[in-house]
Amino acid sequence: MRRDFILPFLLLALLFSCNEEPQPEPAPYPFLVLREISGISGDGASFDAELVHPGGEPISDYGFLWDQHSDNPTLQSNRKSLGHSPGTTFSYRLSFGIAPDTTYYVRAYARTGGYLTYSNVLAFTGQGSLPPEISGFTPLHGVIGTQVRITGKNFGLLPEGNKVHFGTLRIAVDSCNENEIFVTIPPVKAPDSVRITVETAGMPAASAGYFSIRYPWLRKKDFPVRLWPQVASFSLSGKGYLIPPESTSMYVYDPVADHWSEQMLPITTNIPVAFASQDKGYLLAGRQLFEWDPVQNRWNGKAAFPVEVGPHHFGFACGGSVFAGSCHMDRQFWRYDPAADDWSQAAPFPGGFHPADPPWGHFAFTLGEKGYLGISRSAGFQKQFWQYDPAADSWNRKPDFPSGASYLWAAMVIGGKAYLGLGDYFTGWSGDVTPAIDAYEPEKEMWKPFRSAPKGLAVYAAFSIGGKGYVVGEFTLFYDDPTMYVYQFDPSQEE
Repeated sequence: MRRDFILPFLLLALLFSCNEEPQPEPAPYPFLVLREISGISGDGASFDAELVHPGGEPISDYGFLWDQHSDNPTLQSNRKSLGHSPGTTFSYRLSFGIAPDTTYYVRAYARTGGYLTYSNVLAFTGQGSLPPEISGFTPLHGVIGTQVRITGKNFGLLPEGNKVHFGTLRIAVDSCNENEIFVTIPPVKAPDSVRITVETAGMPAASAGYFSIRYPWLRKKDFPVRLWPQVASFSLSGKGYLIPPESTSMYVYDPVADHWSEQMLPITTNIPVAFASQDKGYLLAGRQLFEWDPVQNRWNGKAAFPVEVGPHHFGFACGGSVFAGSCHMDRQFWRYDPAADDWSQAAPFPGGFHPADPPWGHFAFTLGEKGYLGISRSAGFQKQFWQYDPAADSWNRKPDFPSGASYLWAAMVIGGKAYLGLGDYFTGWSGDVTPAIDAYEPEKEMWKPFRSAPKGLAVYAAFSIGGKGYVVGEFTLFYDDPTMYVYQFDPSQEE
């Protein structure tokens, strides 16, 4: 009896279960709808979206995307993240980076551990937005390669949305967000103190302060006449002196006026050797010695040099005396006493190469109370660097200088260091020059690379005045650029 009663109900249930369509399972990913773009005005636009279905995983990130170049914004477009775990609706007011009369494409997005979903796309035409503002920047100064952080608000979210200038120099944006822009100082050709400007959506902003671009090299007025190797130079009383070979003229450089003036020499030079000692300058030519008095503005003849000056002679002044000698063949070295106007022999130069292999080039300078001499041959593969101690009348070999050039270097003493570099690699006919510079620290007896010059030069003259060096040279020897470049070198700009 009970079995008959139950059966119709079982048949009825079976009938209904066979006729019912299966229900789909909920999607495992979020489902979004961008409902509206509203409040479009001169200070921005508002986006409103709905989370129709959250999916089966926690939402780790959600927000809005917009792009003016593509109607299919992605995570690589402008993006505003609103965090995680949104409500059923969410919105955002965009108040920066919108240019007037420009079409933008917008959609919402959501990410979970396994999914990234986008909403539909809506478009709007911008009427403008708030302008960018610069509140500051760090550091306040820097050299090439320094990264600068610019702070403020209303910056573009993508690098291409911001145009950054340091003065007139356009600088690429490394990275950015609404409140920060990071840029790196690119190669420059001169130091400068400039305002920083940022342009976003066609609207500019300028920094209140100035950023100091530090760069050790500054081009000055070109030297007025063509030069050749074997030029002698020295500095004295705030001016530089340059004496060409086979010449009756001396050229005087005034760094304040950036001007060269010409003065007559008492003789015609053959291969001149020149240097300064205390308040006087000295010129050796042939066997004649002349002393330059900058106060009287004249040359005075002094005791003759014991030997004829040749292409391998050098000179420097230290310890109250003047020294000159040869770095090849006899290697005799002489001391001149200005008070007694007398020459005497000093310890001969012990270095050098085989008599059949003369140095291709040499340089000499005074650093502290010591004299220094460098020589090179065979395209720089053989080099020697020596120190002369006048108190002990002795020569001591020091670490070889690293320059790959063979001759026509710039050798300058500035701030207790020697700077050596530029120069010609092989011979005067090659025209192969280098811009490399190295600094020598006498206390550590160490050479260290310094920032290279803006271009390679074969250097004819180099001297230092007031903490700055000055270099005179040309780009290539005997080739199609006869320009006599003059550069000021300030190593403090690298610090």
